[in-house]
Amino acid sequence: MKPLEGIVVADLTRVLSGPWCTRILSDLGARIIKVEDPNFGDGTRGFGTLLKKDEAQDESTRSAYFAQPNCGKESIALDLKVAKDKAILDNLLERADVLVENFRPGVMEKLGYAWPTVHARFPKLIMCSISGFGQTGPLSQKKAVDTIIQAMSGILEQTGDPSDKNGIKAGPSVSDILAGMYAANGVQAALLRRLRTGISSHVDIGMLDCSVASACEPMGQYFVTGYNAPRMRNSHGIIAPFDVYQCAPTASGKPTSICIAGGSKNHFKIVCKLLKLEWVEKDSRFIKNKNRIKNVADLHSILEGALNKKTAEEWFDIISKAGVPCGPVLNVGDAAVHPQTKSRNMMIPTADGRFRVAGNPIKISGIADLTVRPNPPKLDGDREAILKFINNTSRL
Repeated sequence: MKPLEGIVVADLTRVLSGPWCTRILSDLGARIIKVEDPNFGDGTRGFGTLLKKDEAQDESTRSAYFAQPNCGKESIALDLKVAKDKAILDNLLERADVLVENFRPGVMEKLGYAWPTVHARFPKLIMCSISGFGQTGPLSQKKAVDTIIQAMSGILEQTGDPSDKNGIKAGPSVSDILAGMYAANGVQAALLRRLRTGISSHVDIGMLDCSVASACEPMGQYFVTGYNAPRMRNSHGIIAPFDVYQCAPTASGKPTSICIAGGSKNHFKIVCKLLKLEWVEKDSRFIKNKNRIKNVADLHSILEGALNKKTAEEWFDIISKAGVPCGPVLNVGDAAVHPQTKSRNMMIPTADGRFRVAGNPIKISGIADLTVRPNPPKLDGDREAILKFINNTSRL
């Protein structure tokens, strides 16, 4: 039995932060009932890379973007501005444990579902609201997307090369994902609180809050020194060697690179020995970590000169066996088919084989790991089953 089995979640979210929260809850056993706009559903149903029309179940399930966070959920289409559809949602909320939404603050109030109203009408229901800036504060009514939150949290400015004028956003939508993860944690804490006290809660998640909290390292440095940490590309800033180094290309000519985190005295000694650079360890520029930080450019050049004699995979085998943390730089395609990824069921097919999506990274003893995900839901594809559940299930 999965930890959240029997928990029912009314999912009014779309795009990524909210759907990622409910995907985590689904992986842990919750039943996720996705409430979507009847006209176009979750907007990501038409986003990004699309299957060919003859390869998809139907027009609403062509998007690889939509499939990633939404496989295994059920879909019902409701127009929340129409009385009869709101009545269906009300009946669902009377039987659900959790309501998750990621509208801009104020939208749920206009629809008649502000937390005070929801709490009064459905006293056992937990509500989770995810938004750019949270439900309070001077920016709470502003719209936001992932890149804006990366920009405002310091993450974007901290990322990239020092020569980049404005910094560079992280490749994946990290602020969306972080918000979804924090939201899933908040929902589970609220469920535990309700179990212990009988009191339901409103979980308020701001994407900016989550990203600021996750930028704890440079934030901590700032409040001690009063200075913003400089942009460091792939190096660490306070530990060296800790960087990405170019290695020899493969036999087919493909460039390779390796990330090495050899900042401790012992790790540095091992790296120097393996690279036949014992003299570097004794060089006054590199004897202590503070010296290596001061002369990090010289150190990088010396190490890279030795590392270009073998490929990243060859060095990974040698250096990792010696106990020094390291890893080859992989592209997304290489990471997806890596033996470690496969062994942990971290890229798995949907039931119909049309998509490959992320597996469940939460491995719990005694609970079988996912090896296949259910298909992404068709828009309104589960209406009959959901209405049957509503009509045949007693209220909480």
